[in-house]
Amino acid sequence: MGSSNSSDNNELKLPLGYMFAPTKPEIMIYLKGKILGQPLPSDIIPTVDVYSTSPEELPFSKFKYGSGVRWYFFTTKSKHDVVTKDGYWNSLSDEEIVADYKVIGFKRKLVFYHGNPGSGTKTRWMIREYSAHTNIFAASELDESTKEKISNIVMCKVFEEEDDPTMSEQTNISESTSSDGSADEGRDTKHYRECSDPESIINSKLSLLD
Repeated sequence: MGSSNSSDNNELKLPLGYMFAPTKPEIMIYLKGKILGQPLPSDIIPTVDVYSTSPEELPFSKFKYGSGVRWYFFTTKSKHDVVTKDGYWNSLSDEEIVADYKVIGFKRKLVFYHGNPGSGTKTRWMIREYSAHTNIFAASELDESTKEKISNIVMCKVFEEEDDPTMSEQTNISESTSSDGSADEGRDTKHYRECSDPESIINSKLSLLD
């Protein structure tokens, strides 16, 4: 037989009920690997120019392993509000991501408006943009090239707020009760783990950041 199905054979096969729903520290692990050009825990996150287009035109089909209402992409960070051909992304807030009393990254919230800045119409499209802190890198890794990538490479979670009505409630609860933010992301999905102590997995993965 030929090898025409080789790409299909290499495609990730998840067991029933599993999906990609990383916590904040897990997102930092993916970002660190992407920035350093190292193998990722699973190479399923596409690289897309998220901020160059309106959200309706993003290639959602490239991200295959989520819930169907939240999509993850690597992209280049936007420093300010971003104007597209028919709208703009407006930055709402920034916050630090802390684990084990150490800042490991940052999260920025953005919302998309149709129209011109200052007079646009707010949509349900949202972005959670995650960027890495230099704290998760060894001193030997922080050359000028890596520092530039840290400043520019981010991971974005894109979603429509109304399509995920539990997200706001879940996020508010987790952010108000979690001191390190490690359990914030992923609580609003069926994120199953074959482990009696899910926190032990997070803690073991955090060791990769030291």
